[in-house]
Amino acid sequence: MNFKDLSEKKKQQLHDQLLLYAKSIGGEELFFQMVKDIRIEGLELFSDKSTKFRFNGGNISWNKYIYKDTFALFIEALNIEGDILGGLKAKKQKSMLNMLKTLKPIIIKVKPKNMKDGEGFTLSMVETDIKDKATISLMFKIIFVYPLEFTKEVLDYTS
Repeated sequence: MNFKDLSEKKKQQLHDQLLLYAKSIGGEELFFQMVKDIRIEGLELFSDKSTKFRFNGGNISWNKYIYKDTFALFIEALNIEGDILGGLKAKKQKSMLNMLKTLKPIIIKVKPKNMKDGEGFTLSMVETDIKDKATISLMFKIIFVYPLEFTKEVLDYTS
């Protein structure tokens, strides 16, 4: 995804949401440092059985361990923009659907080390809409997957 290709409204929504997240853990600098720490660790942090990741200014936790086969499908799904299930063959669609059912209840909690910095925030890995379409959460992708430059563009956006 290219930030420049998004509508002004979408850019503003993403910017506002990331700023809200940043303020909830102590500010933009701490938030961006968290994202850098995540990039160093990589998505493999989600295959840690402790379901916790500590960064310099706090910690990230999630409520369910992700098994390797589910994690492999999840990595594959990250490359799909839009509906994950759309256009897949029946066998592949079934395995992706099972992966989505596994990941849908996972809630990621980000908490600052110092509670004076804020209350933190929560987000989901998977989003579903009314039309039964499933996507990987855009906020999840911005924080955990997209290049640092993309996250910086969203944070620095001015209309």
